[in-house]
Amino acid sequence: MDKAIITVLLIIAGVVCVAFMFNGIYPAINRGSDAVVSMAAQVDERLKTQISIIHAVSEYDPNDAVDHWNDINSNGTFDIFAWVKNVGSSRILAVKKSDIFFGEEGNFRRITHQDYAGGAKPYWQDTLEDNATEWGPGKTLKVTICYADDFDSSGLSAGTTYLIKVIIPNGISDEIYFSL
Repeated sequence: MDKAIITVLLIIAGVVCVAFMFNGIYPAINRGSDAVVSMAAQVDERLKTQISIIHAVSEYDPNDAVDHWNDINSNGTFDIFAWVKNVGSSRILAVKKSDIFFGEEGNFRRITHQDYAGGAKPYWQDTLEDNATEWGPGKTLKVTICYADDFDSSGLSAGTTYLIKVIIPNGISDEIYFSL
């Protein structure tokens, strides 16, 4: 009879220990698996997202003898244009939260989106080409950097190499160098 009571007590103690271990270990395993699933989703998104700057140009016109400025879009501002293609397989959201860097090679600065610039130049604007409503795969985004009131006050120089770098909100980026 003593052996039976001791055996029952040992079984109960074993079940209680297993319950304590389960309650302590299961939440840690669950949190760890959630972290792995979250990271896998982020990696998947980055793998499906890709951009390519396909062309960059400015309103500088070396043939204009007066002020070397040809206001192509008639907005009264000296502008730099870049066309960025979504070459990935997923659409890109929150375009306005992208970072645009512009400047001379080795001396560039972040340009603020028009919505956050408070009217101060330089700022950038975005327009989807071909009447697109979202920046989906294969679609092109036109980035217009409204840099200065005119070319003479821009501080930019002909024959100098400039960088445009676009970084979308998930960290994917591309850059292009071009000269005025």
